Amino acid sequence: MKYLSFDIECCDGTHMCEFGYVIIDEQFNVIDRAYFTINPCHKFNLTGRNGESDIKLAFKDEVYFNSPKFDYYYDTIKRILTTPDCQIIGFSLSNDTTFLATAYALYEKEPIRFTYYDFQKLYQGYTKSKNRTSVQGFVEDLKIDDIRLHKSDDDAWAVIKALQVIGEKENLTLPETIEMLKKCSKNYRAERAKERNYDLIEKINNGNLKAQNEFLKSFIQRLSVSEKKKDEVFFGKTVCISSHFQKKRFNEFLAIIERIYFFGATYTGKASVCDIFIEYQDGEDEEVRLSAAKQAIEHNERQIKIISLEETLIYLQLTKEDLTKIDHINGKEYKERKKKEKGKAQVYIDKTYKPTTIGDILKAKGFNFDELPDE
Repeated sequence: MKYLSFDIECCDGTHMCEFGYVIIDEQFNVIDRAYFTINPCHKFNLTGRNGESDIKLAFKDEVYFNSPKFDYYYDTIKRILTTPDCQIIGFSLSNDTTFLATAYALYEKEPIRFTYYDFQKLYQGYTKSKNRTSVQGFVEDLKIDDIRLHKSDDDAWAVIKALQVIGEKENLTLPETIEMLKKCSKNYRAERAKERNYDLIEKINNGNLKAQNEFLKSFIQRLSVSEKKKDEVFFGKTVCISSHFQKKRFNEFLAIIERIYFFGATYTGKASVCDIFIEYQDGEDEEVRLSAAKQAIEHNERQIKIISLEETLIYLQLTKEDLTKIDHINGKEYKERKKKEKGKAQVYIDKTYKPTTIGDILKAKGFNFDELPDE
């Protein structure tokens, strides 16, 4: 088995200007190591960026601009990334795969498919750090010398050296080191997920609407709307429920939502766009959602039917006892949330623990089309 570490540098955080790599065998003997500069065809912008550290690349701008463009190197990069009997392991490769995706689109090239392990995630699991480190960070931690940061083949070599240092420390071979790191990453991720879940549940039980809405989004993704008409009231309608009821009786709130989907309706947190509003009187002042529903009615913006919780239970053929039969918040089914498969071809697969798809890239860039609820 051979092992490949590669790194990409960009002129502006998006467009490639350098590609470097190192290929070794299981004894850390270097089989191949090289880098090449690429004309990014975009201006350099690596200093003074909001929220980003300044970066100094290995070469002057002119060196990159006088180099061939990405399409010239495409076949070479493809040969490297598809080296037979070779495992790819690099640092924060979700970023590098995004850079590659940008270049493929610009030059109308077929995406190169490959799998990889992300050393940034593996190292985080190994050190049990809450924050992911940088190349500079693990180089300093492990006392790795002779690395010129932001020179692509040096950054790639830093990962190889880190694996060697960790393997020597743990008295493991390279394959054993990777397996150990994978196990550490998996266990640490499970620990962090459990901590986040307990924290979320605590906030939910304390009436934190933001935490409840986060849980609610995942809960609703698991539901399917019945296509069989069971009544005239809810079928095909959009329903909003009192925020007071949500805040104080969240588990029962979830039980009602599950039931309205069974009756062919859907839920929205925006009272101003619903067809049915379920009111809950608890002695407090009128809530924002109910006010929004009444305002939409008064302005003839929406024909909204406002019904009480008691009426709702009758329509949905439920008793108060039915609402508490299932613990939706602490139930195993929802603590271990299963990710929905997108049905899209995976271009790169991060074998550390999750896929990197076009959908993931869009989500990482902040695209979100969900409606915001009326609090």
